[in-house]
Amino acid sequence: MLEVVDELKARSPEFREWWSEQSVLEMQSGHKTYDHPFAGRMAFDFTVLVPGDAPNLRLVLVHPR
Repeated sequence: MLEVVDELKARSPEFREWWSEQSVLEMQSGHKTYDHPFAGRMAFDFTVLVPGDAPNLRLVLVHPR
């Protein structure tokens, strides 16, 4: 997760500013596994962040396990 945050901070001044505010209202994370008919079994980790000042928005990060 920290690698993703570091990359986003390096690429986006807006993200860097938002991240420094630490106004995350909620964070969820977990694992999902899918059985794709052609690619086979695929496993992913995910993190969902909900900003405190915009609870209707979600930032969803998904990456292969």
